[in-house]
Amino acid sequence: MTHRLYVFLRSDLESMVPGKAAAQVSHAATLCAGEALRMDKKNPIYKAYTEWEKEGDGFGTTIVLDGGDLSYIESELAQYNDCIYGQVDDPTYPIKDGTYTHLIPVTTCLWVFVDRDAPENIDGIVSTTDLYRGNRTVKGVLGWEIE
Repeated sequence: MTHRLYVFLRSDLESMVPGKAAAQVSHAATLCAGEALRMDKKNPIYKAYTEWEKEGDGFGTTIVLDGGDLSYIESELAQYNDCIYGQVDDPTYPIKDGTYTHLIPVTTCLWVFVDRDAPENIDGIVSTTDLYRGNRTVKGVLGWEIE
């Protein structure tokens, strides 16, 4: 079994700067771990997660994909069985409105932990979704532009 954690990160939020994106992906990984480790130790997902966690240098493969506004991804994930999935809800996500910044609850990403080699894997979603590359150019600490 080759399990992977896929994170579908929103790209329609202007304020999703690289640091915030990294934090949201970290939240998704933490939620996935919590969900998997709460399962009965005999559950195949629990076993797969503990194996995945030991891959490489102590963590498994995580792939961050462009989730757009998440509506397509959310409707597609509901049809898969042998996986666990969830969403990251940021209760105080900053949204700018002119000169004001509102802190509102926003779903920032969806995550799914699935066997990459299973017959009913999520190839249909993954094959039509690009890697997440951010949604704007950000000026780095040293003044370099990062795209």
